[in-house]
Amino acid sequence: MSSTIPLYDALLSANVAPDKAKAVAEAFDKEREVMTSQLATKEDLRSSLGLLETKLESQLKLLEARMTVKLGAMLFAAVGIAVALVKVL
Repeated sequence: MSSTIPLYDALLSANVAPDKAKAVAEAFDKEREVMTSQLATKEDLRSSLGLLETKLESQLKLLEARMTVKLGAMLFAAVGIAVALVKVL
């Protein structure tokens, strides 16, 4: 409760009843502990970043394969059209 002593003192100086000031300071301390326990650590962030990088790489490889297939199809169609035009003309 050492971090809540300034809060307790501030509440007392604002003419809050000592029992209510203590309750507020204790509630603040409990909430701070809960919030601190739920914060992400550097290691949590690093592992999440690693997972995101892996997922992004796999998505980029999939996109590259799709684009290669589409480009091949367009090239095949263009050559077919060019051959057809040469035969017609």
